[in-house]
Amino acid sequence: MGRQLANQLLETGDTLVDPARPAPGRFDAWSDLKVRETALGNYQGIYDAH
Repeated sequence: MGRQLANQLLETGDTLVDPARPAPGRFDAWSDLKVRETALGNYQGIYDAH
């Protein structure tokens, strides 16, 4: 992500992935409840496993 962001900001090099893929706007259609449930599920999947 760091290299991708640097290439976009400096307009140098090739983008490594389509810039739309990591764009925060891809979640605009999600409800607050879906964001919360998804984030909580990911958090629990990472930290409850240890």
